[in-house]
Amino acid sequence: MKRDYSVLKKKLPHKIFAIGYNKTATTSIHNFFRKNGLLSQHESCNWKEDKFQCFSDNGDLHDFKQYYEKYPDSIFLLNTRRVDKWVMSRGKHYQFSKWCKPGHKYPSIARYKDWLEKRQKYYMDILDFFQKDPTRLYIVNIDKEDWLGYLAYIFNLKHIEVHSNKMADTKIPQEFLDLISKMFDGACGVLGIKEEDKASPLLIKSMFKKESDYERYEKILESYGENVYL
Repeated sequence: MKRDYSVLKKKLPHKIFAIGYNKTATTSIHNFFRKNGLLSQHESCNWKEDKFQCFSDNGDLHDFKQYYEKYPDSIFLLNTRRVDKWVMSRGKHYQFSKWCKPGHKYPSIARYKDWLEKRQKYYMDILDFFQKDPTRLYIVNIDKEDWLGYLAYIFNLKHIEVHSNKMADTKIPQEFLDLISKMFDGACGVLGIKEEDKASPLLIKSMFKKESDYERYEKILESYGENVYL
Protein backbone atom coordinates (compact mmCIF):
# COMPACT_ATOMS: atom_id res chain seq x y z
CA MET A 1 0.00 0.00 0.00
CA LYS A 2 1.40 3.37 -1.06
CA ARG A 3 1.92 5.80 1.80
CA ASP A 4 0.99 9.48 1.65
CA TYR A 5 4.26 11.40 1.41
CA SER A 6 2.69 14.81 0.80
CA VAL A 7 4.26 15.88 4.12
CA LEU A 8 7.83 15.35 2.93
CA LYS A 9 8.51 19.01 2.31
CA LYS A 10 6.95 20.07 5.59
CA LYS A 11 8.31 17.69 8.20
CA LEU A 12 12.00 16.94 8.63
CA PRO A 13 11.30 13.75 10.69
CA HIS A 14 10.07 12.13 7.47
CA LYS A 15 13.53 11.11 6.31
CA ILE A 16 14.53 9.08 3.26
CA PHE A 17 17.60 6.87 3.52
CA ALA A 18 18.90 5.57 0.17
CA ILE A 19 20.78 2.52 1.39
CA GLY A 20 22.07 1.18 -1.92
CA TYR A 21 25.77 0.85 -2.74
CA ASN A 22 27.82 3.48 -4.48
CA LYS A 23 27.59 3.33 -8.29
CA THR A 24 23.83 2.83 -8.14
CA ALA A 25 22.82 6.37 -9.15
CA THR A 26 23.41 7.85 -5.69
CA THR A 27 24.34 11.24 -7.17
CA SER A 28 21.26 11.24 -9.40
CA ILE A 29 19.03 10.36 -6.44
CA HIS A 30 20.61 13.15 -4.39
CA ASN A 31 20.03 15.69 -7.17
CA PHE A 32 16.47 14.45 -7.69
CA PHE A 33 15.61 15.07 -4.04
CA ARG A 34 17.48 18.37 -3.96
CA LYS A 35 15.73 19.72 -7.06
CA ASN A 36 12.43 18.77 -5.47
CA GLY A 37 13.17 21.10 -2.58
CA LEU A 38 14.27 18.51 -0.03
CA LEU A 39 17.37 18.84 2.13
CA SER A 40 19.61 16.12 0.77
CA GLN A 41 23.10 14.93 1.70
CA HIS A 42 25.34 12.89 -0.61
CA GLU A 43 28.10 11.62 1.63
CA SER A 44 29.65 8.18 1.94
CA CYS A 45 30.56 8.12 5.62
CA ASN A 46 29.15 10.93 7.74
CA TRP A 47 25.39 11.37 7.45
CA LYS A 48 24.24 14.38 9.48
CA GLU A 49 20.75 13.25 10.38
CA ASP A 50 19.86 16.38 12.35
CA LYS A 51 20.55 18.71 9.41
CA PHE A 52 19.23 16.82 6.39
CA GLN A 53 16.16 14.90 5.31
CA CYS A 54 17.45 12.67 2.50
CA PHE A 55 20.66 10.67 2.47
CA SER A 56 22.56 8.71 -0.18
CA ASP A 57 25.93 7.20 -1.14
CA ASN A 58 27.37 3.96 0.24
CA GLY A 59 24.32 3.02 2.26
CA ASP A 60 26.06 -0.19 3.30
CA LEU A 61 28.40 1.86 5.51
CA HIS A 62 25.46 3.05 7.61
CA ASP A 63 23.32 1.17 10.12
CA PHE A 64 19.88 1.15 8.50
CA LYS A 65 18.49 -0.85 11.44
CA GLN A 66 19.48 1.90 13.85
CA TYR A 67 17.86 4.56 11.63
CA TYR A 68 14.73 2.43 11.39
CA GLU A 69 14.30 2.50 15.16
CA LYS A 70 15.50 6.08 15.69
CA TYR A 71 13.21 7.60 13.05
CA PRO A 72 9.81 5.84 13.04
CA ASP A 73 8.60 8.02 10.15
CA SER A 74 11.62 7.28 7.98
CA ILE A 75 11.49 5.61 4.57
CA PHE A 76 14.22 3.44 3.03
CA LEU A 77 15.18 3.17 -0.61
CA LEU A 78 17.27 0.25 -1.84
CA ASN A 79 18.70 1.55 -5.10
CA THR A 80 20.26 -1.27 -7.07
CA ARG A 81 21.22 -2.29 -10.60
CA ARG A 82 22.35 -5.22 -12.75
CA VAL A 83 25.27 -6.85 -11.01
CA ASP A 84 27.47 -6.86 -14.14
CA LYS A 85 26.95 -3.13 -14.73
CA TRP A 86 27.50 -2.40 -11.05
CA VAL A 87 30.78 -4.29 -11.00
CA MET A 88 32.00 -2.57 -14.16
CA SER A 89 31.14 0.86 -12.79
CA ARG A 90 32.66 0.11 -9.41
CA GLY A 91 35.78 -1.27 -11.01
CA LYS A 92 36.29 1.93 -13.02
CA HIS A 93 35.67 4.06 -9.95
CA TYR A 94 38.02 1.95 -7.86
CA GLN A 95 40.99 2.54 -10.13
CA PHE A 96 40.33 6.02 -11.48
CA SER A 97 38.71 7.83 -8.58
CA LYS A 98 40.43 10.74 -6.85
CA TRP A 99 41.20 8.40 -3.94
CA CYS A 100 43.42 6.17 -6.06
CA LYS A 101 47.03 6.65 -4.96
CA PRO A 102 50.18 6.17 -7.07
CA GLY A 103 51.27 2.55 -7.10
CA HIS A 104 47.75 1.36 -6.34
CA LYS A 105 47.26 -2.26 -7.36
CA TYR A 106 44.63 -3.27 -9.89
CA PRO A 107 41.51 -5.00 -8.57
CA SER A 108 41.91 -8.73 -8.05
CA ILE A 109 39.55 -11.67 -8.42
CA ALA A 110 39.52 -11.91 -4.61
CA ARG A 111 38.36 -8.31 -4.27
CA TYR A 112 35.56 -8.78 -6.82
CA LYS A 113 34.52 -11.98 -5.08
CA ASP A 114 34.34 -10.05 -1.82
CA TRP A 115 32.15 -7.37 -3.44
CA LEU A 116 29.72 -9.98 -4.77
CA GLU A 117 29.50 -11.87 -1.49
CA LYS A 118 28.96 -8.73 0.57
CA ARG A 119 26.31 -7.44 -1.82
CA GLN A 120 24.39 -10.72 -1.67
CA LYS A 121 24.51 -10.83 2.14
CA TYR A 122 23.57 -7.15 2.46
CA TYR A 123 20.53 -7.50 0.20
CA MET A 124 19.37 -10.61 2.04
CA ASP A 125 19.68 -8.81 5.36
CA ILE A 126 17.61 -5.87 4.07
CA LEU A 127 14.84 -8.09 2.69
CA ASP A 128 14.68 -10.09 5.90
CA PHE A 129 14.66 -7.05 8.18
CA PHE A 130 11.89 -5.08 6.46
CA GLN A 131 9.48 -7.99 6.42
CA LYS A 132 8.07 -6.63 9.67
CA ASP A 133 6.97 -3.46 7.87
CA PRO A 134 7.28 -3.70 4.06
CA THR A 135 5.70 -0.26 3.63
CA ARG A 136 8.93 1.38 4.78
CA LEU A 137 11.16 -0.10 2.07
CA TYR A 138 11.18 0.63 -1.66
CA ILE A 139 13.43 -1.24 -4.09
CA VAL A 140 14.27 0.36 -7.42
CA ASN A 141 16.44 -0.86 -10.30
CA ILE A 142 18.20 2.19 -11.74
CA ASP A 143 18.77 0.34 -15.04
CA LYS A 144 15.03 0.15 -15.59
CA GLU A 145 13.35 2.72 -17.82
CA ASP A 146 11.69 5.66 -16.04
CA TRP A 147 12.95 4.70 -12.60
CA LEU A 148 12.97 8.41 -11.68
CA GLY A 149 9.30 8.53 -12.62
CA TYR A 150 8.73 5.70 -10.18
CA LEU A 151 10.45 7.68 -7.40
CA ALA A 152 8.36 10.72 -8.24
CA TYR A 153 5.22 8.61 -8.00
CA ILE A 154 5.92 6.86 -4.71
CA PHE A 155 7.20 9.98 -2.94
CA ASN A 156 4.63 12.38 -4.42
CA LEU A 157 7.36 14.56 -5.98
CA LYS A 158 7.89 16.22 -9.36
CA HIS A 159 9.33 14.07 -12.12
CA ILE A 160 12.55 15.99 -12.68
CA GLU A 161 15.28 14.63 -14.93
CA VAL A 162 18.73 14.91 -13.41
CA HIS A 163 22.28 14.63 -14.67
CA SER A 164 23.83 11.18 -14.34
CA ASN A 165 27.33 11.17 -12.93
CA LYS A 166 28.88 8.66 -15.32
CA MET A 167 32.51 8.02 -16.13
CA ALA A 168 32.97 7.81 -19.89
CA ASP A 169 34.63 4.61 -21.06
CA THR A 170 36.51 6.64 -23.67
CA LYS A 171 38.63 8.11 -20.86
CA ILE A 172 39.70 4.70 -19.63
CA PRO A 173 42.23 2.43 -21.39
CA GLN A 174 40.54 -0.51 -23.07
CA GLU A 175 42.99 -2.90 -21.43
CA PHE A 176 41.70 -1.84 -18.03
CA LEU A 177 38.06 -2.30 -19.07
CA ASP A 178 39.03 -5.77 -20.30
CA LEU A 179 40.75 -6.44 -16.97
CA ILE A 180 37.59 -5.53 -15.04
CA SER A 181 35.59 -8.00 -17.12
CA LYS A 182 38.27 -10.66 -16.61
CA MET A 183 38.32 -10.18 -12.84
CA PHE A 184 34.51 -10.21 -12.68
CA ASP A 185 34.31 -13.40 -14.75
CA GLY A 186 36.98 -14.95 -12.54
CA ALA A 187 35.06 -14.10 -9.37
CA CYS A 188 31.86 -15.49 -10.91
CA GLY A 189 33.70 -18.71 -11.71
CA VAL A 190 34.90 -19.08 -8.12
CA LEU A 191 31.40 -18.43 -6.77
CA GLY A 192 29.63 -20.57 -9.36
CA ILE A 193 27.59 -17.67 -10.73
CA LYS A 194 25.85 -18.63 -13.95
CA GLU A 195 26.00 -16.44 -17.05
CA GLU A 196 22.29 -15.56 -16.94
CA ASP A 197 22.56 -14.42 -13.31
CA LYS A 198 25.15 -11.75 -14.14
CA ALA A 199 22.25 -9.54 -15.21
CA SER A 200 20.39 -9.89 -11.90
CA PRO A 201 19.45 -6.52 -10.36
CA LEU A 202 19.02 -7.94 -6.87
CA LEU A 203 19.83 -11.39 -5.47
CA ILE A 204 22.02 -13.75 -7.49
CA LYS A 205 20.17 -17.05 -7.76
CA SER A 206 23.16 -19.29 -8.44
CA MET A 207 24.89 -18.10 -5.26
CA PHE A 208 22.29 -19.90 -3.15
CA LYS A 209 23.23 -23.43 -2.09
CA LYS A 210 19.58 -24.49 -2.10
CA GLU A 211 16.97 -23.44 -4.62
CA SER A 212 14.41 -23.42 -1.79
CA ASP A 213 16.36 -20.61 -0.10
CA TYR A 214 16.14 -18.49 -3.23
CA GLU A 215 12.44 -19.26 -3.55
CA ARG A 216 11.93 -18.02 0.01
CA TYR A 217 13.31 -14.63 -0.96
CA GLU A 218 11.14 -14.57 -4.06
CA LYS A 219 8.12 -14.88 -1.77
CA ILE A 220 9.48 -12.14 0.47
CA LEU A 221 9.78 -9.87 -2.57
CA GLU A 222 6.18 -10.58 -3.50
CA SER A 223 5.09 -9.32 -0.07
CA TYR A 224 6.51 -5.87 -0.91
CA GLY A 225 3.99 -5.49 -3.74
CA GLU A 226 4.25 -2.21 -5.67
CA ASN A 227 7.20 -1.16 -3.51
CA VAL A 228 9.42 -3.14 -5.88
CA TYR A 229 10.44 -1.72 -9.27
CA LEU A 230 12.85 -4.25 -10.76
